[in-house]
Amino acid sequence: MSSPVIAIDSSKSVREAAKLMTMHSIGCLVVKEGEDMVGIITERDLLKKVAAVSRNPDETKVSEVMSTEIITVEARADLLKVNDLLYEHKIRRLPVVANGKVVGIITPRNIMKNLRHIRSRRFVGKEYAQPDYNWHITENVRRE
Repeated sequence: MSSPVIAIDSSKSVREAAKLMTMHSIGCLVVKEGEDMVGIITERDLLKKVAAVSRNPDETKVSEVMSTEIITVEARADLLKVNDLLYEHKIRRLPVVANGKVVGIITPRNIMKNLRHIRSRRFVGKEYAQPDYNWHITENVRRE
């Protein structure tokens, strides 16, 4: 999981969103109105909904191209559930929520890193032990 979450106001331009993503080397932003999460904007949104159709990034607002169907996961969810959600909904970025607030974003890359850790814990001496798939997403957090 990547944390802290970088957010942008829905009234900002998509150029501002792209600059913010570039500055933080991230692929998405949580979109807010006040303190409420109202959407998510990804690199793919910028590519397909702005660049590919020749929209002006200075005049196009984040609210016009963001995804509003927000799928989230609780911070204590196990990785298999997270992986299932990503696959089922065909998404690559999933906001992580704790106590009603977005605390991070999890991606397939985060899952792959955690699976390496799980695999390394499988071998105990010469005996093969069962993997611990209850490894929770908040146990391996990258902080910027």
